[in-house]
Amino acid sequence: MFCGPRGVGKTTCARILAKTINCLNLKIETEACNECESCTSFNEHNSFNIHELDAASNNSVEDIRNLVEQVRIPPQVGDRKIYIIDEVHMLSQAAFNAFLKTLEEPPAHAIFILATTEKHKIIPTILSRCQIFDFKRIQGGRCRFSFG
Repeated sequence: MFCGPRGVGKTTCARILAKTINCLNLKIETEACNECESCTSFNEHNSFNIHELDAASNNSVEDIRNLVEQVRIPPQVGDRKIYIIDEVHMLSQAAFNAFLKTLEEPPAHAIFILATTEKHKIIPTILSRCQIFDFKRIQGGRCRFSFG
């Protein structure tokens, strides 16, 4: 789970991570090649293995049930399917409950990346099953120092 204020790059990092996980020809183990079928389909916004759900506007139990149905289908290319759920704190209580079992026991091919600006709104049973990464804004002075 990527947590932090708006605009710090949580969703962008989730997309980069998803692309890298699905790359068929990793460069230096951590960099997507941008040439394989998986990378090119991602770059063209056509990836079959990376799915995004904006929970701000798709937060019902029915939306999550549809996602859970998709999760059961294995990838056509590669080994993994990545599901990015943005603004996950916006899910309804019923949606959280519908998602819990899949998060607890996902198929071997499924990876979930959750992103939120409001971690405190996520039910404890979901939080306890996630690895948490807290994103923070870079202070102006530190940014200048980092980039020269």
